[in-house]
Amino acid sequence: MLPFVVLLTLLGPSTRAGAHSDSSVFGGDEELKQASGAAYRDDVYPALVRIDPRHVRDVVLKVNARITSLRNLYSGRKVKKGDVLMTFDSPELETIQRSFIETVRNFDAVQAFSITGKEKVIEARTNLEWRGLSAADVQAIEQKGEAVKAITVLAPVDGYLMELLVVNGEIVNAGAQSGLFSSAGAVVARIADERAFVIEADVPAQKAEKLSVGMQVRFSAGGEAPVVAGLVEQISPIVAPNQTRQVRITPDLTLQTSSLQEGAQMRVTFGDSHD
Repeated sequence: MLPFVVLLTLLGPSTRAGAHSDSSVFGGDEELKQASGAAYRDDVYPALVRIDPRHVRDVVLKVNARITSLRNLYSGRKVKKGDVLMTFDSPELETIQRSFIETVRNFDAVQAFSITGKEKVIEARTNLEWRGLSAADVQAIEQKGEAVKAITVLAPVDGYLMELLVVNGEIVNAGAQSGLFSSAGAVVARIADERAFVIEADVPAQKAEKLSVGMQVRFSAGGEAPVVAGLVEQISPIVAPNQTRQVRITPDLTLQTSSLQEGAQMRVTFGDSHD
């Protein structure tokens, strides 16, 4: 049996999506059917983009700060672990740094009257790193005796920027400190790894019986977007009251992920390819 073909297109624009989420770029069902050079039947089924929260990482600021620079960030952008996402400055963190500098400068004196002097320095280093400074930043503070004013925020994982929650110049309130390493924190961005994106389609039970897990799927975002591959990940054994079964599809993320926004409504067409 030749592989089924799935063509996906957004029903309407997503408020956070990029160019591919603009419904004006799609030419309707006929364009969808011709997108891969194959013939399709007229069956069209509803689907939604879902994000698995187990594969989403929050980027959190743990000090009150002002965002000074965003690095050309947009929803759907691919990032690698360690990429600079933004920079901020923080009088609160600068004060903590200066306290650390004084502790380091007076380390010998502290050691003379306290057996915990070394532990205090280690604790202070950990505090700075927990609040957003890198290990290299902390080392530079110790060596130069100067506070770092522009602090970088790095991507914690490889993935795709799902949400950006700040703008340049925004003042971020991280909440009150309630312990040495605890504060409420403010989420400034969310990154989803490749396992986070799934598409859930409601397919008539008779049609779903002809599908199989692992079956190759091809789909297009319409317009000039290329037809790309995906796989049927799961077919629900449960038949809903409306006589449909849910089919879960894992998309190939060579598709521009700005089209894959959580909750985006999709139209899914299954049919036999004759190419």
